[in-house]
Amino acid sequence: MKKKMEGILNEKTEISIGVFGILLNEDDKGLLKARGTLLSIIPGKSFKGKLELPGGGMSKQEYTEFWANVDKEEIVRYINEVTETGKKIEQKEFLDIISNGHLSILATLKREVKEETGLTIQISLSDFFDGFCDIAYPAILIQQKLNKVDIALGIPVFPSEWRWTPRKNVIWVSPEELRGLEDKVISGRGKRMWRMTQWGLSFSDNLQYGKQAEKELNDIHKEMGNRIYYSII
Repeated sequence: MKKKMEGILNEKTEISIGVFGILLNEDDKGLLKARGTLLSIIPGKSFKGKLELPGGGMSKQEYTEFWANVDKEEIVRYINEVTETGKKIEQKEFLDIISNGHLSILATLKREVKEETGLTIQISLSDFFDGFCDIAYPAILIQQKLNKVDIALGIPVFPSEWRWTPRKNVIWVSPEELRGLEDKVISGRGKRMWRMTQWGLSFSDNLQYGKQAEKELNDIHKEMGNRIYYSII
């Protein structure tokens, strides 16, 4: 007989995956765009017009491929253990659990970024898999009453890995400029979109930008305590 799961999540928990590109340009700044839809994962709340990273949820086909290679129960058990014991989510440990879904994650990243910005990402599957656990930033939102989990993954994309014809609805920001836009970024300073953007900027070849972004992110992580990579609403 299968052992019943214990914790805030269970076998019926609905898990959604969103993938976001943290695109860096030759000036070592990151791309943000205005949200164009009223839709939101938070019931009754809209972020239309707010700044966000380009990206979004998996398609039905991408989900099918993802769950064929990733054990949903392992994700649920890991999150339950973390929330029950008060431990923090270990970035690489969690990413390793979902790393076999890298084909779907990369496909979602390329498709969503192309749809929203016109940008074409040119990352090979092998390179993406090799670097995934070192470079991806997980930001997990647990909606306990709805029995839902939304996993957002921020993926830095470097200038040599993309090409495009610029659109007018995007801006490029440094870590300092991002701080000045706190009230314009979805949910504001310290929330998922802001943290993922600073994470990407911390990889900048501009040492000043990299240090600024790393400091901003570390300051927020200290404020979050053990809940660095997840929040419960």
